[in-house]
Amino acid sequence: MKHTTKMTLLAASLLVWGCGGENNETNNTSGGGDSAIGAAVRVDVVAAGDDCAAGGLAIHTGLDTNQNGALDASEETDTQFVCNGADGQDGEVGEAGAPGEDGQAGEAGEDGTSGLDGMNGEDGFSTLVNLTEEMPGASCPQGGQRIDVGLDNGDGGATSRDGVLQLEEVDQSSFVCNGADAPVNLIVPRSATAAACPGGGYGLDIGLDNGDGNGTANNGVLEPDEIDASRDVCNGADGQNGADGQDGADGQDGADGQNGADGQDGADGQNGADGQDGANALIKLSPSPANICANGGQLIETGLDNGDGNGTANNGVLEADEVDSASAVCNGENGQDGADGQDGADGQDGADGQDGADGQNGADGQNGADGQDGAPGADGQSGFTTLVNLVTITPGATCSTGGQRIDVGLDNGDGNGTARNGTLESGEVDTTRNLCNGANGSNGQDGADGADGGAQVVTDAAGRNLGKLVSLSASGITLLTPNNYYYSVAWDGAFYTSQIWYSDASCSVGPVLNSGGAAPRQTYAAFLVWDESRGTFAQTANPDANGFSTSGSYGTALSIQYSDGSCSTIPNSTRNGWILNDISRAAAGIPNAITPPLTVQ
Repeated sequence: MKHTTKMTLLAASLLVWGCGGENNETNNTSGGGDSAIGAAVRVDVVAAGDDCAAGGLAIHTGLDTNQNGALDASEETDTQFVCNGADGQDGEVGEAGAPGEDGQAGEAGEDGTSGLDGMNGEDGFSTLVNLTEEMPGASCPQGGQRIDVGLDNGDGGATSRDGVLQLEEVDQSSFVCNGADAPVNLIVPRSATAAACPGGGYGLDIGLDNGDGNGTANNGVLEPDEIDASRDVCNGADGQNGADGQDGADGQDGADGQNGADGQDGADGQNGADGQDGANALIKLSPSPANICANGGQLIETGLDNGDGNGTANNGVLEADEVDSASAVCNGENGQDGADGQDGADGQDGADGQDGADGQNGADGQNGADGQDGAPGADGQSGFTTLVNLVTITPGATCSTGGQRIDVGLDNGDGNGTARNGTLESGEVDTTRNLCNGANGSNGQDGADGADGGAQVVTDAAGRNLGKLVSLSASGITLLTPNNYYYSVAWDGAFYTSQIWYSDASCSVGPVLNSGGAAPRQTYAAFLVWDESRGTFAQTANPDANGFSTSGSYGTALSIQYSDGSCSTIPNSTRNGWILNDISRAAAGIPNAITPPLTVQ
């Protein structure tokens, strides 16, 4: 039985709530709803094989539909692989052994052994993984994490081997999305531990921003006590040293007679030249010349980007002198012309002329008009279009390091295919060619950690930092302050007000945020409320371990502040809602003045 080590975590998201600008006099706060189904992630170790030649990790994502806190196999909707680098190349060949002893009275000894082999070609490109925060949108409605994977190979004009995964180098992307009504799931990259990976590597720490242990909940930082799972991916091991060279052969015996002087040691051979880097394989598709395909088609040229002839090596273009093989797939011949229509029937002979006087024969009647030509035959059908398909080959028996399969054929409906539908189906494939990638070089050094990602920052006309952008609308924005409090502000710099009960008649004493009824409800205490009547921010009191305050009933209300900021006395009402505690702007991280216009950086 095959056993796979599994690591499971539940991804969730932070409930984002803000006061709107609408005038709802009954209740303008958001109540806590039922918990939505959360996104879940499971990371499995992958043994060396077709998916990862040197082993690695499989990242499975999906929705925790049974809410058991784990991603079951039936809940998986997507799987991405993060593979270990291939083993390094073998070390250089060892130095040759010492030459044998000189023969007696011989001539000078033979030349010394050959020099050391040249240096190996350049290493292959490192695999890089980039984790960035995904803002709420089409990919993740509640936000989440974006995982980008690619080779540090300089694709699309990027800089190769700089340790930074640039946009043009990204080969594969996937998303781990937050669910609703739960803390944010965080994934933090780091260097692998020396104990787990003596040769270096990279690792991932994963957990919920829920304040476990001594952590602080919902502060956007994955602290040590909040880590639920970790995984290290190690660099491949160095190749073994080459075997020692053989001892040099003994010198030949000299002629009889007196012993000659010992022959001098032969000079060491020069070191071999460095091995050249392997050239990339290229393919070029172009219209076929008329002398090859009379009815048109595709010319397929392949070769190495090695600068043969007058070509330029490693410029990414297959030039004429670099072409090693070429083949053409021609369009079918035009259909034959339809047969000519049959000739019309001969016209009837004219009537005989009357006998002339004196017995002379009358003139012959004129010939009838020719019959009409038959209708033209139908045109023959056009020849079939040549189609080319490129299919990625995963590393395996066909190509140990992966590559491209080229399928070519006519769109003629062969083998149960549909003719002239613009798709090359399996039965229509006439020729197939595989182009394999070169072998992996040794792993490059790990790049430096990327800078931490961050949300957009909002500033006012005076350059004051108002906080990070959480959400925006046509009327205003909701912000997260440096001290991890949320508040809402209109584009003109005014704060949105809320309905607040007071125990006195002048909107000054015993503020309670209106919940709309006596039934207990929850709100997130980090969202601040602006009390226009008293000119201060306030937050709901007595939050639980997860940061939520529960509403209650707190006696008679003698006045109320409406959502437009006005104060009015009100008889026979109960203060149903959340008790409010004042918080200063300095403690909340909100500037004492805000000057419009506001700018999103």
